Amino acid sequence: MPPEHGSAFRPACFTLAGVQAPGGIDIEIRSGAGNEPLGVKRIYSSGEASVNVAPYVRRLLEPSPMCGGAAGIHVGTARTATCFLFAPGFVSETVTLCGGSENALPNILLSAAPSVVKIAPGEKDEMGIISGDRVYCDISFSRGEIHYIEPMGQRNAAGMLAAVIDADAVCRAYASRTGGEASEPADFTVRLRLDQPGFESAVIERKYILERNVRTGRRLAWINRYGAVDYHTFPVCEEFRSGGGRSRIETPAGYRTVATRMEQSLKLLSEPCDAPTAEWLSELFSSLICSPLQPTIVSVTVSPAALNVSRKF
Repeated sequence: MPPEHGSAFRPACFTLAGVQAPGGIDIEIRSGAGNEPLGVKRIYSSGEASVNVAPYVRRLLEPSPMCGGAAGIHVGTARTATCFLFAPGFVSETVTLCGGSENALPNILLSAAPSVVKIAPGEKDEMGIISGDRVYCDISFSRGEIHYIEPMGQRNAAGMLAAVIDADAVCRAYASRTGGEASEPADFTVRLRLDQPGFESAVIERKYILERNVRTGRRLAWINRYGAVDYHTFPVCEEFRSGGGRSRIETPAGYRTVATRMEQSLKLLSEPCDAPTAEWLSELFSSLICSPLQPTIVSVTVSPAALNVSRKF
């Protein structure tokens, strides 16, 4: 059967052994959530047959950023989908597939982002994970020689989860812990501990540098290679263009406008970055969903390092 949390955009095949169906047999692909049929494959075979369920599962995936939600640990909405095979006298095990281009693995950070990332007041970020049972999250920061740890919450859930980090919430916690003597930390670290009975706990950390944006900064969110969500703020807006057009048809009374089109484009430049960071940002151009967090932008050109590629959405 396909790997658990495998990619729905790669072949995800169930292999059926001992099939005896010279006259044909219908194999139903059913949703693991509601048991509704997703499709049917008719097999004419004797011996072994293969059923690729990925094309049937893809349409169930509707991943989206969680930056509109509160800080804490959340279940990844529509970022995974489950299915199984059904035939008279046969029911397969259920498998979960993800919306990334690569298979997702448990107990790791589902991102190719650098281990240290920047975030500004007013911004949010996500850390995607696959949990086996329970997740604890805390944030640590320092002032001088004093080190503080602020609990962020816990979640008893298995599957793909996302820890939503709110920079403003961190600043409020920092001000509270320091008695209002300082409003925001220079940096902080988010620590996730993943517990699963019978296994050693896994610990995942990411360090954030708190840095205010310049006026031209623009933040993008996209579905990364593992089906989780990454964010990045591009500091420089090099140019903004706006245009449009009309579609007209000729009628006995003359030409009539039947449609109008408005296009806006924004060219964003990153800071100088190393090759791994440029490779990470290049996921913008192959992502299933690339969402500008400013809704007026409908076309973006990004130039991290040597990259100079266009992406419309």
